[in-house]
Amino acid sequence: MKNACLAAALDELETHGVRDVVIARGSKHPQVRFRINGGPVRAFTIPGTPSDVRSPANTRRDVRNLLRECGVNLNQERAKPPPKRPDRITLLERRVAALEHELTKLLKDKSDA
Repeated sequence: MKNACLAAALDELETHGVRDVVIARGSKHPQVRFRINGGPVRAFTIPGTPSDVRSPANTRRDVRNLLRECGVNLNQERAKPPPKRPDRITLLERRVAALEHELTKLLKDKSDA
């Protein structure tokens, strides 16, 4: 079963540079444990079955608050995602334009000779 709150917590930790994350599964609630810069182990308990539509957003907020308490600067410039790959039509249009350009050059060279 997919837990949206767990995904939100892991995404938030990864976004802010926390890499060594362990998911501990207890009786009812999963727990995310992490360490920042070799500091003490921090734990965050995730709801096992979120009961509210806003639960993932609330989890993100709570994780951010915990990170602030740990001294993480959340206002840092985040790495930009890689540029979106063009769709097939755009790629095809670029290839046709390149071919037209090459054809124009060939015809010009042929007429000059």
